[in-house]
Amino acid sequence: MQKRGTSQIDWIVSLAIFLLYIAWFFVFISPQMNFSSNKNSLGILLKSEFNKEFEWELTKFPLFVESNDTGILEPILINYSSNRTDIKFTDSTNFVLWNNKMILLANVSSEVKTYWILEGGSYNQSFNYSGLNVQENVVTTENISVRFDDSLPDSANYKDREKFDNGQYKINDVAFTPTSNSYEEKSFVGIYTARTGNLNHTSLVFLDNQDVYNFITADTDSSYTFTIDLDLDNYASYYSDNNNYGDFGYTNDTQSLNYSHNYVTIYGSTALTMYFENNVEFNFTYYNTTLDLTIDMPIDNNYEYRFSFHDGDYDDTEKVYYDARFGVVETLEGIYLNNISTNYSYYKEQWNFPRNFNLRVYKNSSAYSYLYDPAYTLGSFNPGRKPVYAETQDLFELTNNGEYKPISVNYRIW
Repeated sequence: MQKRGTSQIDWIVSLAIFLLYIAWFFVFISPQMNFSSNKNSLGILLKSEFNKEFEWELTKFPLFVESNDTGILEPILINYSSNRTDIKFTDSTNFVLWNNKMILLANVSSEVKTYWILEGGSYNQSFNYSGLNVQENVVTTENISVRFDDSLPDSANYKDREKFDNGQYKINDVAFTPTSNSYEEKSFVGIYTARTGNLNHTSLVFLDNQDVYNFITADTDSSYTFTIDLDLDNYASYYSDNNNYGDFGYTNDTQSLNYSHNYVTIYGSTALTMYFENNVEFNFTYYNTTLDLTIDMPIDNNYEYRFSFHDGDYDDTEKVYYDARFGVVETLEGIYLNNISTNYSYYKEQWNFPRNFNLRVYKNSSAYSYLYDPAYTLGSFNPGRKPVYAETQDLFELTNNGEYKPISVNYRIW
């Protein structure tokens, strides 16, 4: 009987010690951990304000490029009608926005290449190009220089030899006399524009590229004929297809050659290939060592043609065709850490928050987050003996490169 009584006393003492431990636990821990419904409501409010303040949104969409050729830094021009200009390529590809077009230099190939584009991040491009010299009346790059008269191509040199000269332009057999003209250098491209009435003619010359891209736009629904007349180098031969080819038999008598096609290569020591959107009328006039070409181009309101200088002959040229298209737009949302500042007083007033709080942002959401210093701290943690509500929320940082990274946000309210 005595042994059983001793056991009961031991049990009672153990229970008393346990209850005393629990009591002291809540005395010491309660200032740090109090989950009352009021504090919980404040926690919801604080989380909501944090997310609204520091969350941002980007849009992300792909650009697919596929070509019939393989080349390094081929100019790609894609219609781009968005008013947004704060865009960037995730791989830092440079681009130019011009006249509702996006222009980039791409490594094209027969395989589809995917570029990812971000929009909405107030991006700035950093250009680092050399080798393109753009001046008011001339643009030069590797192996080629083009001279302009009122921003219309007047002459061109390829490998230090003049390939055409004295460019003359007409609209419906009336001289195209620009009423205004301009030029500009946009990183890797020189842009020359001549304007008259409702018609614009723009020429683009790209860095390390031997092509002159030309665009004609007109604010009219009617068709018209645009005529170009050029004095050419004394090329030896021409080729458009197996029915339209041959040599220029220069004699002291004036000779002429007329036919219709959508491209022609004229060649000798070097070559010039001209590409057009549709069949145009070629009129060659040649005698002695003089070669003149008149081109009549039937045009509606938008038209593109190109001059391509190269070595070899018609076997050494092929127009680079490409298919460039944008994919589906995706909206990204996440916390942008760079927006977080340490101005506690400002946010407490801005959020109209009635209690003191402390925020700590950790750059991962693992159990070991708190072994390291937080990446960002908002407000100091000094509750004294006041009860504290604490909660941790796992979120995602959205970087300006469109990448998601896990973060943890620890909220404390007292």
